[in-house]
Amino acid sequence: MKPPEDHHDALQEMGSEPTDLPDGSAGSGPLPPAIPPADAQPATPPETSSTRGHIARDLARELIRLLIIASLVYLGLRLSIQTVVIESGSSMEPNLHAGEYLIIGKIVYFFKSPQRGDVVVAYPPFGVPWIKRVIAVPGDIVEIKDGALYLNGQRKEEPYIKEPIRYTYSAKQIPPGYYFVLGDNRNPSVDSHLAGPLPRTSIIGKAWFIYWPPRLWGGVPHYKLQPG
Repeated sequence: MKPPEDHHDALQEMGSEPTDLPDGSAGSGPLPPAIPPADAQPATPPETSSTRGHIARDLARELIRLLIIASLVYLGLRLSIQTVVIESGSSMEPNLHAGEYLIIGKIVYFFKSPQRGDVVVAYPPFGVPWIKRVIAVPGDIVEIKDGALYLNGQRKEEPYIKEPIRYTYSAKQIPPGYYFVLGDNRNPSVDSHLAGPLPRTSIIGKAWFIYWPPRLWGGVPHYKLQPG
């Protein structure tokens, strides 16, 4: 009787039997999977011209949007505020001086009219813009005598002026649409007592803030003048 075959030994022999490789050489088993080089990059499809065009259009739209926003912000600032410098003169002493830089608010007078006591910047009938204080509004009667201001027949105390007034101004009523402005340093100031009232259209804005020199940072002093 033929002895049974040792399957364990047969498997060992099959595993050790050489295998012919595709190049004709002998090997000891199946081929291992191919390993790509370390620096190999996955293949990517080339960028199409339509994709590049889409990106360019997106960038152009974004740039246009930013330009529109920047233009609107700039326009808004130009319509609402402005900076001015008091280049020379002493007409607003002791409250404002030559060499000071101011921020003026133009938007405030879009919603209301200039008020008595406001410090404003305005285009005069001649020369450079004025910085003066509003003394009388349309309908008021202004008179200057005995070193003092009279508004609608009543004498006014003005703690903001530099010295008593040394000139006179006959009583006059301010016409509609006009404003009477004076400097706080009354005697040397060229203002409405010489040039007459200013039209509303010549008033640029209300002086808000002194931002230069830094030691004088702060709001421009405004005072309320009662009409009578």
